[in-house]
Amino acid sequence: MIYKTKTILCLIAAGALGLVLSPAAKADLITGTITFNGGATLDQGEATATEVTSITDFEVQSFSGSFVGEPGIAVNSAVTTNVAPATPWVFAPSTAFNNLWSVGGFTFNLAGSTVALQDATDLIVHGSGTISGNGFTATGGTFSFSIVGGSGSGGVFSFTAATTALPDGGATVALLGFALIGIEGLRRKLMV
Repeated sequence: MIYKTKTILCLIAAGALGLVLSPAAKADLITGTITFNGGATLDQGEATATEVTSITDFEVQSFSGSFVGEPGIAVNSAVTTNVAPATPWVFAPSTAFNNLWSVGGFTFNLAGSTVALQDATDLIVHGSGTISGNGFTATGGTFSFSIVGGSGSGGVFSFTAATTALPDGGATVALLGFALIGIEGLRRKLMV
């Protein structure tokens, strides 16, 4: 009888240790899209531009997913950016840019970007980075920035949050440990 009590206590201790040592996800990933429009100034014409020197009057145009219901996010909400003549966003060659934009408690940090189309009248840049805020888990996402039609200014910026699976934080390993301990206990019982 003492052997069974020790085995049960060992199983409980192993399970508790596994749960304590495995960090669990504390929040949900960000999902959905958010689109902005407004003014953007390039360092040169569309065909040869390498950076955005300012972004002005950017406002939320549309949104979905995690952005819905968040305070400060509505159509025409102002979007803040750190892009300015003193701190341009250099897209060719690609550079990281912290706090590329923020709105309604969300902040997007750019990891890198690539030029998808660049000619005399159009510029389209795609990129990726991480969005965080409002108690959500920091989430990878992609964006597209475009100036179309040879205006030299104006622009549309859209962001889509990635929906990748989050690691389980060790719960699977803890369950595997329980299963192996149970198999060993069963083996010992059958051997007696």
